[in-house]
Amino acid sequence: MSLAKPFRAAALAAASCAALLAGCSAKTDPQPTGNVTVAFPSVAAAAANDTIELLVFDASDPSTCLDVVEKRRTGQALPKPLLDVPAVATCSFAPGKPVDVGFGKRAFLVIGQRGGKDFLVGCMVQGIGDAPVTVTIPVTLVSNTVAVPETTCVQLSDHCQDRCPK
Repeated sequence: MSLAKPFRAAALAAASCAALLAGCSAKTDPQPTGNVTVAFPSVAAAAANDTIELLVFDASDPSTCLDVVEKRRTGQALPKPLLDVPAVATCSFAPGKPVDVGFGKRAFLVIGQRGGKDFLVGCMVQGIGDAPVTVTIPVTLVSNTVAVPETTCVQLSDHCQDRCPK
């Protein structure tokens, strides 16, 4: 009995397994993303807001949102975020903004500023997996000491395009 045939079969099987493994490892994994939308309490609040900043934290602890909002409201240092999207003009922060935040439970903290001071704040926890998700973050006034000025704008887009009735 010749050993050549079993050896060739074993070599072929090993080569097939190696090719299969290489093919699997070369496959790109989906990027976990969340599409972020900010839900303002009113058109007037949105129009009065100058900038929006987004911070994303690990939310393994169920109280992450409460903790980061309270720390921000009281001027305490926040934990290091997984993602820090620097402040952009409210009109430049497109609804459905995609962000890559890794897999797991994430706390999305939004800070709106007016005149360089915190004006609006909101946080939402969302689980991030293989499929993209939309995270809608409702924001509220940062404290009861800030007021929302009146506006004649019907929509935020009117404000952004300077089309509000005078």
